[in-house]
Amino acid sequence: MTSRRRRGQDPKDEEQDSAPAPRVRNRRLTPRPGLKHANQVDAESGEHSLAEEVEPYAATPLASVPPGPREPSALARKLQGVRRVLWTITRLALVAMGVVGAIALGRLIRDFALTAEAFAIDTITLDGNERIEDDDILSRTGITLGTNVFERSALEIERDLVNHPWIASATVRRQLPAQFSIEVTEHQPVAIVALRDSLYLIGEDASVFKQVEPGDPVDFPILSGADADRFTRDRAYRTGLLTDFVGLLHDLRAAGLWRREPLQQLTVDSSERFTAYLGEDGLEVSLGRGPFLAKLQRLRRVLSRLGDERPLYVRLDNDRRPGRVIVRLPDLIEPVVEEPAPSESVQANAQASDTSGQNAGANAATPG
Repeated sequence: MTSRRRRGQDPKDEEQDSAPAPRVRNRRLTPRPGLKHANQVDAESGEHSLAEEVEPYAATPLASVPPGPREPSALARKLQGVRRVLWTITRLALVAMGVVGAIALGRLIRDFALTAEAFAIDTITLDGNERIEDDDILSRTGITLGTNVFERSALEIERDLVNHPWIASATVRRQLPAQFSIEVTEHQPVAIVALRDSLYLIGEDASVFKQVEPGDPVDFPILSGADADRFTRDRAYRTGLLTDFVGLLHDLRAAGLWRREPLQQLTVDSSERFTAYLGEDGLEVSLGRGPFLAKLQRLRRVLSRLGDERPLYVRLDNDRRPGRVIVRLPDLIEPVVEEPAPSESVQANAQASDTSGQNAGANAATPG
């Protein structure tokens, strides 16, 4: 068979093309362990397996596994410990420097505030003092014009002011940059208590706040007859007497006798029963124990009925029959006994009960 060479074809290539193709021989393939062919029969079960070939996973070569973390050497561990210590020391040093810097800054600010002329006091305002002189108050504050406004706190000044016997309370305000305002509340005396040979002023809050000295006001009703030792030692006894005394002053106003029959003196006996001396002539009126409002109202009706006739004494201290009034007149040998009408007696008992409740509330609220 004649073959025709193509133009430009190499003769060697032509020889290769004309050479016969090698014969493919059949080779017997031996299955690798672990492979299962589709037509292989299971020797144990005898069943023909149609499963696909399953090739087990090949073991990963050790060279392909990444190496694990290497244990640090002893030198590296020592260096790491040194770095930790140095870092801790550095942090502590930074904290200490911050604290020291804050303290130093605070001292600088304090020194500046205590020495700057801008904080020198130029105005001190006083208010509320009537009996106390301005100089007396200023001498207790410890501040004057030109004093640094931060030299004394408002709380310190208030504490020093309330130690004054005439000052009941004080309010001090510091107004920057250079002002202070001081407002005081003085005690208002309403009575005097006599203990042994001394006189003491009683405030409207039923408290003894000062011993009477020359120059102090003394035109007040006097409470006498109190046990001085018990008055000083027994707080309940002292509070009870003073509360009843001040309450009696209010009851005289409520009964309309304050101007007509002003109280001159009030005595108390060992059983804590009171006797009042009223008016310019010192009319003796036995009041017994409180409450006093209903008794004083009956006294006013009796005195109004007598008109210009002045009794020697009046008894209003019958605890079993609180409505009974005994009046001793100068022209009569026997005293006059006045019994209240039934309706008046019931009303008097009701008023006494109400007044008792009010006085009990006042006693509970009285400071010691």
